[in-house]
Formats: sequence, C-alpha cells, structure tokens
Amino acid sequence: MTTVLDDPFEQALAYFLFAALQQFYFDGNKRTGRAMVNGHLMTHGMDAISVPAARRLEFNTRMVDFYRTRNADGMFAFPASCHPDRQTGMH
Repeated sequence: MTTVLDDPFEQALAYFLFAALQQFYFDGNKRTGRAMVNGHLMTHGMDAISVPAARRLEFNTRMVDFYRTRNADGMFAFPASCHPDRQTGMH
C-alpha cells in the first residue's frame, strides 16, 4: 500500500524519519534530516522546527523507540508539539 502525504509538514517529518532510519548519509543522518525538514517547511512558508533543550531527552527517547519499533506515531506527534503553528499540548 502506498501512502500519499499531501501536508508539507507531514512530508518533511516523513523524510526526516526515513533518512534517519535508512542512514542515507555517511555521517550526520539526523542532523541532515532536520536541516532538510526545516528547508522543506520554510519552502512552504512555515517556520522551522526547533527542539527545546529541555525536551532533548524526550526527543532521543522517542527516536530510540521509533528505531526499535518502526512506529512513527510518536515521532510525528513530537515535532508538531515543538512547532508554534502545530502545538498539540503533548508535553
């Protein structure tokens, strides 16, 4: 089954997670993926995502869970909770 993501925010997050999981680059897969996310968002007129330092452990924990389970639900919700236009109250 093929899933089409029409929302640029979801497109950006899907790319980040796929790049981090598949290790496209020699080094810096998460950093490069985050740069690509923000570039995609800004191209579509949205603010960049910034993970607050106080939530870094939560980000890392959710990433480990994503790597282990391949379930992206938590990692789709987390960046949205860090984005001023998409905050869901999931702190």
